[in-house]
Amino acid sequence: MQRLALLLLSLSLSALVSAPVCAENTELTALLKRKPNKIEDALPGNMKDRVYQRLAKAQKLMADAKYKDSLDLLDSLEEITKNNAYALAQVHQTRGYVFAQQEQFDKARQYFQKTLDLKALPLSAQLSTLYSLAQVTVAKEDYLGAVPLLQDYLHNRKDPKPDANFFYGQILAQLDAKKESVVEVEKAISLSSAPKESWYRLLAALHYELKNYDKASAALRAVIKINPEKKMYWKQLSSIYISSDKDREALATLELAEKKGFLTEEKDIIQLAQLSIYQGVPYKAGVYLEKGFENNIVAKTDKNFELLADAWIRAQELDKALIALDKAAPLAKNGKIYVRQGQLYLEKEQWSKSELAIRRGIKKGQLKKPGLAYIALGIAQYKMGKKQLAKGSFESAGKYSDQKKQAAEWLSHIGSEIASR
Repeated sequence: MQRLALLLLSLSLSALVSAPVCAENTELTALLKRKPNKIEDALPGNMKDRVYQRLAKAQKLMADAKYKDSLDLLDSLEEITKNNAYALAQVHQTRGYVFAQQEQFDKARQYFQKTLDLKALPLSAQLSTLYSLAQVTVAKEDYLGAVPLLQDYLHNRKDPKPDANFFYGQILAQLDAKKESVVEVEKAISLSSAPKESWYRLLAALHYELKNYDKASAALRAVIKINPEKKMYWKQLSSIYISSDKDREALATLELAEKKGFLTEEKDIIQLAQLSIYQGVPYKAGVYLEKGFENNIVAKTDKNFELLADAWIRAQELDKALIALDKAAPLAKNGKIYVRQGQLYLEKEQWSKSELAIRRGIKKGQLKKPGLAYIALGIAQYKMGKKQLAKGSFESAGKYSDQKKQAAEWLSHIGSEIASR
């Protein structure tokens, strides 16, 4: 019987990981409002030793996966026990288990229902059959049909059954009844002395979809406490923090994940670097990116090298930024990065290097603001005493409306200097 229970549970779980089924609201609403049925406890009946032994043999054959032999024996028992409701109910129940083992769920449902219709078994046996009926109903993806079965089961069970509450919560989640699902999953967790990882995981997903981000992060922290070595959970927790505008917590989570070696994808390192820059620790961003390049996690693209340069610029590590830009510029489709490199050389008063870089950028072309490039080029040339070249650069800048005024001021300044000689 334990093997059967594991099979049914596996099938029910696999069915419930697919996309939610949107049931008709009116039908689902009616089911959620229904009053569960009271199941009457039946007194144990009598069974002849010969029948008991044959039934036990049929169950043993089922356990040994000899399903045909088991069903043949049950066929003969059904005829013998037709006037003994107690014995017949157990024959039907065992037949239901045999069909369930073979994944013949329609037949399994039929015989579990026949068992319940006889109302001849003690309450515990009826509830066990009812739960099995719910499981095979879910295995057939009849989630609505499973709702009243679980409601009746939970209503009539005297001792807590956290797994059943969680199972019911899964079914409700599959029917897109998220709020009702949360209630059942939380109940399962509260009733259990050792809640399972999957329970908190579902609870986190439900709260996230309901935009209850604080509760979602609390549930995911509980998941991490159970299984701290699963890197996916750390990244999910960081994402939830980002969704709730808690970037500092998101950064702290990713930093812990990085220390544990869990950030093995480029997008994770990029996100860590971006959060570090945004939270005012750009130096760390530079370190994370360089480590990513060294470990071949972060691709050596112009975009990624430019992000590295941005981190170093914000950290006032201009020499490191220039090295990053030097790697990025040849990879770029346009001359923007060369121009940025040239502007950085201007800040460092390295005029000749600035002129060379900006010329490369202008030559590569496709600049969004070429006027700015010509202004920077003119300044570098002016600082080196190349006033005629600078004049030509400022004249080129003046052809663009955004830089027309600034170019005119430089040209006027150079004209005054030339005239005063």
